[in-house]
Amino acid sequence: MLNVAVSRAKQSFLGFGNMKIFHKEGNKPSNLLARYMFSDINNKLR
Repeated sequence: MLNVAVSRAKQSFLGFGNMKIFHKEGNKPSNLLARYMFSDINNKLR
C-alpha cells in the first residue's frame, strides 16, 4: 500500500504513524522513502 501511495502522489505525500519504523539502511521501498524523508529538515511538518 505504501508503494502505491507514494508512486501516485503528485506534489506532496503525508505520512502518519510511527516514523521510527522507517530505516534508511536497506533496499526496500520503505528504506528508499526513509532516505528521502530524512534527507532534509524541510521535509518535516511542524
